[in-house]
Amino acid sequence: MDYLLALDEELKATYLYYQDLFYAFKTADYASFENVLNTVPPKISNEMKKSVNTLKKHKNHIANTFQSPHLNGPIEGTITKIKVLNRIAFGYRSFSSVKRRILLACRTTQKAA
Repeated sequence: MDYLLALDEELKATYLYYQDLFYAFKTADYASFENVLNTVPPKISNEMKKSVNTLKKHKNHIANTFQSPHLNGPIEGTITKIKVLNRIAFGYRSFSSVKRRILLACRTTQKAA
């Protein structure tokens, strides 16, 4: 990695800036994230500058993700699984059969009625 970063100064600056942003996300430190966003090095790539502008534009929404421990990923995955099961279950005669199939696939502990 050091060899590749030594080849290009712009690559090195962009990579180090990316790592700073990533560390702020990983540690859920919004103050650090905001500080990194406000101190953009001049040598980073144009693509990264564009990404930083997008992050600045949505900074208020991003702040909510630092405050909340909840993520959309698991819910989105469950919704997708239910949609696929609905397509597969097109031939089921009763809703209770479809509901039981969904509950089995999603491994819920609720009793199917």
